[in-house]
Amino acid sequence: MQRENEELRGRLEAIAREAPQGSEKLAQGDDEVELRFDFRATHKKTWKTYDCSSSLLLSWNELFGCIAPEMIDECSEVDIARALVGLVASYKNIILAKPEFSDLMKASNFVLDRDDFNQIIVQFRALGLMCLSTKKKNRSTKDTNTYWSLTPYGDFIMTQLLAIKK
Repeated sequence: MQRENEELRGRLEAIAREAPQGSEKLAQGDDEVELRFDFRATHKKTWKTYDCSSSLLLSWNELFGCIAPEMIDECSEVDIARALVGLVASYKNIILAKPEFSDLMKASNFVLDRDDFNQIIVQFRALGLMCLSTKKKNRSTKDTNTYWSLTPYGDFIMTQLLAIKK
């Protein structure tokens, strides 16, 4: 009986580190997705501030690599959005190099498109990489944030994606 339990545990652990059935039909990995966002920028000559909209093509791996470390224990949806905003902001020179923004400088105040953000969450859930957190930590009863964690498979993919290779 004990041997059978150990065998079953081993099988469960192996299954937890596999992609969900049917996920091969979903966009993932190096497939690209458009991420839309708004930002502010300053005109180079007049110093007037403009509200702008743009988008970037990013891979699912790049997006997951950005947010996965945040979810090692668990993190709020706000923290996930903050990490993605940081990723977008890291491309500000590329964004400002676009012809439509050539007269602008100092891109800041990035805000992700809510539909695109929600799609990222749905996609990573569908790929079996993240799930709603079941931890409660020491949260206030007034804390209404949504919290996310990596699945065992998501943890495996994160380490494969982000670990330094020799």
